[in-house]
Amino acid sequence: MKFLIVILGFVTIVNGACESGKKATAETAKVETQNNLKKISWSAYTRGKQELISVTETSLVVNENGTVTKEKNITSEDWKALNSLVEKLDLNEISNLEAPSQKRFADADLASKIEINSNSASFTSSEFDKTQPPKTLVPLTNMIKNLAGY
Repeated sequence: MKFLIVILGFVTIVNGACESGKKATAETAKVETQNNLKKISWSAYTRGKQELISVTETSLVVNENGTVTKEKNITSEDWKALNSLVEKLDLNEISNLEAPSQKRFADADLASKIEINSNSASFTSSEFDKTQPPKTLVPLTNMIKNLAGY
């Protein structure tokens, strides 16, 4: 009986340490990315079409089917606003977000994703329909598309 209590106590302590480690890792990723954010990319694609919007601290580039169709400078205020939206995300979990619709599987919509790059890490979301991103990505997706004039 004492052995069972000792084992149970050990498992509880280890489990608590793992949970603390997960929280610390998520917080570390958030701090590292917000301080070192380099690029945010939104892409949408299907068999016959590809759209890519890449945003850095100073510029925005739109690429359609392999051709650059728009390049423009962005303001520091826009970059700060994008940073603020990224800070609100749990970057370690964006690859696990569930898409609210599945139209991309029948070619009724383009498959989309967001990639966030910092000096030390890259985070890519799960795929979602171009017109219906997961709720947590809606503000970031909308801002990127608005900056591009979509």
